[in-house]
Amino acid sequence: MTIARGSELAFAVEQLLAEYPTHDVTGDDDPVGAVLTIHDLPDPGQVGEVVDLKLTPGQVQDLLLLVQSEQDTQRRAQSDGDGQCGHCGGTGESGALQPTTHVLAWFPGELLDKDSAADGWELYDVVQWRAGGTPLARLGGTLLDGAVELLGQVADALGDDHEVVAFQRGTYDIDGFGYPSFDIQARPAEEPPADDGSRP
Repeated sequence: MTIARGSELAFAVEQLLAEYPTHDVTGDDDPVGAVLTIHDLPDPGQVGEVVDLKLTPGQVQDLLLLVQSEQDTQRRAQSDGDGQCGHCGGTGESGALQPTTHVLAWFPGELLDKDSAADGWELYDVVQWRAGGTPLARLGGTLLDGAVELLGQVADALGDDHEVVAFQRGTYDIDGFGYPSFDIQARPAEEPPADDGSRP
């Protein structure tokens, strides 16, 4: 069996991110959310090629969701799992999306209330969002925040009984002005299965 090298992994990740772009700003102004450094170790004690991949916050989020989905798939494949794919929600269809359950939207307090101190992120149940209802929570942060800065706050606001499975950037309109928002897919957290001795 041929052992894959670190440089091959770096190339595959780079191709994935290039072919399936996220909703980050495009161009030279893309913010760097993380740097993924991969060292080839061709021989014990020796470092070969070093590859640094600069990732935007959206790319970090995409890779995080990809890894989490694969972890979910492997967990469900255990003898005490339900056998459903963590990527497609058990539909068997590529790209299948679960419905949006929550919306995180920037509230422009200065525009609506003439009070810049009222600016902030608001988290809504999707039904309340569509009906113009009351937010579930107000979060800290700035207008420029992305998924990397906001995901943890959303998870805390939803609590331990829900887990976030998708976090998609979008915009919404107020009087002809566009403001950032995120469509969120969250599902009830599952109770961990009882250990029947079958897992290593």
